Amino acid sequence: YTHVFRSIAFAVLSCFATDRDLVCSSQMIEKISVFSKTIASALENSDPDVTSMANDCLQCLAAMSLESKTRVELIRRGAVLCLVQRACIDCDASLDIILRLASFEESADRKSG
Repeated sequence: YTHVFRSIAFAVLSCFATDRDLVCSSQMIEKISVFSKTIASALENSDPDVTSMANDCLQCLAAMSLESKTRVELIRRGAVLCLVQRACIDCDASLDIILRLASFEESADRKSG
C-alpha cells in the first residue's frame, strides 16, 4: 500500500505545484531529495506506476525551478544529477529545468562578479 499512497501524494502535490506559496514552503523544499530519488528510481524501473510518480515529481521540480528561492535549494540539495540522468534518456522537461537552473546560476555569478 505504501506505493499507492506515495503515488497519490505525488499526484496531489503536482496538481498544486502551481501555487507559489506551496512551492516555496519549507515542507516542499524538504521533499526535494524524495522527488530526486523517485525520478532516479524510474530510470532503473520500467513499472508504469513508478514512471507516473517520477513524472509527478518532475512537475514539482519544474514548478520549483521557476522560483529563485527554490532554484537555490534545487541546486544545493542535488536535484541536478537526477535531472541530467533523466535528460540523457528521454525527457525534455528535465532539460528545461536544467537550463533554468543554469541560467539562474549564470545570472547570479554575473551579479556577484
